Amino acid sequence: EMALEEEMRRKEGDYARQLFSLREEEARIILEPLKAELAQTLVGMGAGKDEARLVAQVQTSFGDEWRVMVASLREELEMKGTNICNMLSRDRSLLLLRPERLVRFVQ
Repeated sequence: EMALEEEMRRKEGDYARQLFSLREEEARIILEPLKAELAQTLVGMGAGKDEARLVAQVQTSFGDEWRVMVASLREELEMKGTNICNMLSRDRSLLLLRPERLVRFVQ
């Protein structure tokens, strides 16, 4: 009976490691292109390449409307890329917010 419990624990550990590995791979496949796009967008808005790349690399979540949110900060609040980088470095969850909610809060 002890051997059976030990075998089940080992299999659970193997399963957990495989699941974690798959989640990491999935995150890389999904997040890396978004991070690259964010960095490119921020550079286009006037942020330095290194600054934009560093801020983009620490982002772990992108909301459905993150592109609109970043554009709203630029267009409605006239923020520059460097300012947006500063905001994103302080709060990684900003890209999850709906644009109208963030703009209303910042105004």
